[in-house]
Amino acid sequence: MKAAAWLALVGGLLLVSLGVRSCAADRRMAETGVRSTARVVDAWESAGRGGERSTYGVTAEYRVPGPRGDTIALSATFDDVEEFHYKRALETGEVEIMYLPDDPSVVRGMGDVEGWPIRFLAGAVLAVAGLIGLQHLRADRYMRSLSFARLARKR
Repeated sequence: MKAAAWLALVGGLLLVSLGVRSCAADRRMAETGVRSTARVVDAWESAGRGGERSTYGVTAEYRVPGPRGDTIALSATFDDVEEFHYKRALETGEVEIMYLPDDPSVVRGMGDVEGWPIRFLAGAVLAVAGLIGLQHLRADRYMRSLSFARLARKR
């Protein structure tokens, strides 16, 4: 039980940290990101099992200005694309992207869903569960010490 409580606490804090970092990256993207169009080089659909929804993915190439006035070709893979954006990418052969000018390898597709709120909330819940578990263990140990003290006094 003690190991599980510690694992929940540490895992929760790690998820909170990832959520905060992802939120900061999304904020940076919103403030300084450059919108562009990328050429689709691969697209796929994975059918869901037993009535689950299908998932869609796209790999696209895009060009960014290089340091010497040239252009640099980069590619990005988007694994969880919304169906609307996937079908649009198939029809047009292009996908709308946004990248950071100071680090063009950091790229988001326009249909990307922000995952940081889920990471942050799941981490917070897990960390609180770990704290409650550790507090419960501490209270349990205290109660046992009281019962041992009462037994010793009776003898």
